[in-house]
Amino acid sequence: MLRILAVLIGLLAVGIWLLPLRVVTDMANLEAAGISASAVNGSVWNGEIENLTIRGAALGDVNVATDPLSIITGAPKLSFGSSGPVAQGAVTVRSTGPRFSDLRGQIALTQLDPQAPSGAVATFIDASLDISANACTEASGQARIVGMAAAGMPDMSGPISCEQGRVRLALTPDGDRPGPSVDLLIDLTSPGQPQLFARTSDPNVQMALPAYGIEVIAPAFLRALLLCGTVFLAAACASGGRASDIPGGIEISGRTVFETLPPQDVSPSQCPLVLFSRADESRRIFVSLDNPPTALIRIDGQTRQFARTSVAGAASLRHHEEEIYKAPDGAQLTASVRFSPLSDTDAGAAIRAASLAYTSPEGETAIIPAVGLVSCSEGG
Repeated sequence: MLRILAVLIGLLAVGIWLLPLRVVTDMANLEAAGISASAVNGSVWNGEIENLTIRGAALGDVNVATDPLSIITGAPKLSFGSSGPVAQGAVTVRSTGPRFSDLRGQIALTQLDPQAPSGAVATFIDASLDISANACTEASGQARIVGMAAAGMPDMSGPISCEQGRVRLALTPDGDRPGPSVDLLIDLTSPGQPQLFARTSDPNVQMALPAYGIEVIAPAFLRALLLCGTVFLAAACASGGRASDIPGGIEISGRTVFETLPPQDVSPSQCPLVLFSRADESRRIFVSLDNPPTALIRIDGQTRQFARTSVAGAASLRHHEEEIYKAPDGAQLTASVRFSPLSDTDAGAAIRAASLAYTSPEGETAIIPAVGLVSCSEGG
């Protein structure tokens, strides 16, 4: 009897050993875990996954070996290695979500954020990450970020953890050098690429990071140092208070600002510049004109007019990269934009990077990222 049992176990082991890797990947429903590939080849013990992509990050071709016991338990564990960004690691596919473990390698930040500096690289050592319902539930290991000097960040390292469902990299400068501390937060709730956020009290980094598509969560106590020159800044920052996002606008000083503007009756000769919320590009939140030099936003259900008081930076179509407006009640509005000329016309430009900063009469400031367009007739 024992001999027969041994034979049966041996046959089962051989069967699992020769099982096509495709059977395991199909059974694991990798797409639900945010994992995709162009082809799966070989057996569970000696397989290959071509053009592996995890949550939008392309990792290239990887060699895969599957733990036979994990197949039996229904939570396949695939160990992989490659010469690509992730040198080694493993993923256990569970009904609650994937668990990544023993990860080593490096990845260009442009894989996570296309606007990141081209030379920015994240290195991870012995990293583990549990994901459930697209939220980080447990994480460990070490991370290092280099190539972010343009954003005011030296080479930095720190531990990996979870914070309110986001992956958190608590970064400090390498080698005890002076410099800012930065928490880099990775939000996995988006079905596509992860969203990057940063938290720091350093005003220079606060102003620089949004230019690279990394939204900044400003500490509530930080005074409004972020008025000038910011782009893609997603946090509200207040002096003596806190601005909070609500649907259709931002609440600050007892007001709701940056509500959706209704259509405006303007002429191309007035050179209208129109900005939309980056978070919801269906929401028109700002219109400015060169003739007369005014801007419109919506506050508490009413369209308010601001007069332009100063400009700075390069000009395009009678607008500038930075324009400041003031209202009769003392409120101030700062629009910071980057122009991208349209190839098929000299009468318009796209605005792919912009921010709007509203400072209330009480001195609190709310900032919202935006995108938009500007147009101007030849006679304008």
